[in-house]
Order: sequence, then structure tokens, then C-alpha cells
Amino acid sequence: MDSVILVSSHLLVLIIGAGIAVGCSYLFRSDGAGTGIAREQAARRLALLEEVALQTGQVHHLFQTYIGLLIEAARKQPGLTSSQQEELGTVEQQLHAALDDLPLADARLLLLNETTLGKVLRLYGNRITQLRHQQSGGKKDTEEELKNRLRDINSLRDKLFSSLSDRYGKKLY
Repeated sequence: MDSVILVSSHLLVLIIGAGIAVGCSYLFRSDGAGTGIAREQAARRLALLEEVALQTGQVHHLFQTYIGLLIEAARKQPGLTSSQQEELGTVEQQLHAALDDLPLADARLLLLNETTLGKVLRLYGNRITQLRHQQSGGKKDTEEELKNRLRDINSLRDKLFSSLSDRYGKKLY
């Protein structure tokens, strides 16, 4: 009989302890401490995605200017004027600097565990870099070849921004 009372008292103590533990965890969780951290993490994630979009948008803007000048040069028979050549050189330097910053955006995506987005971003940057190297190396594409490359790179950008906006929308709502 004593063993039954001893077991029941231990069982009662365990049940009371479990009830207190569940009650405390509920109070602390509903207090907002846990949700505040989750909110901060979500806000940080959104900020990182915005930084990636900003860097990619800057690269794309410079690329559009660069490819526009290349297409204009391909249309003209004698080539670009000296002022247009200077503008092309300036835009190419700015594009090079912006492409150098693209690995930072890739690192942000890796921090967010967005490996597929990182792959698309690297492919996007590599295609632009490849075009820039070919053009500065002396290879002159025709207007049609440049337009095809532009379509290819724009489709990568569209895929990247579509995925970015999907991720952003899921974290925002």
C-alpha cells in the first residue's frame, strides 16, 4: 500500500511539474518575446533580399546602357564618335565595378539559403562579364547578335527578379 501511495505522489508531482512547465512556456511564448525575434529575422531577411535586388538592378541599368551603346556602334559604319567612345569607356568601367559587387549579393543569397537564386545570379553576372570581355577584347558582334545576347540576359534577369519577388512576397505576407 505504501508503494502505491509513493508512486501516486511521484506521479502527482510529475504531472504538476509538467503543468507548470507547459504554463510557463505558454506565458513566455504568448508574451511576444518569441514572435519579436521571428519578426526581426523576417525583417532582416526582407532587407537582405532588397539589397540583392538593388545591386542587381544597378548592374542591369548599367548593362542596358552598355549594350545600347554597343548596338548603336554596330549600326554605324564608321563606328562611334569620340564622345560616344568616352561614354562607352565610362559605362564599361562602371559596369565592371558593379559586377565586382555582385558576389556580395550572391553571398547574401547564400546566407538566406537561396542557392537556386544564387546560381541564377551567378549565371546572369557571368553572361554579362563574358559579353563585356568579348567586346573589350576586340570582337565586334553584329546588331542581331547583340540583340540575341540582350534577350538571353534579359530572360535571366526576369527569372531572377521573378524568383526574388516570389521570395519577398512569401516573407512579407
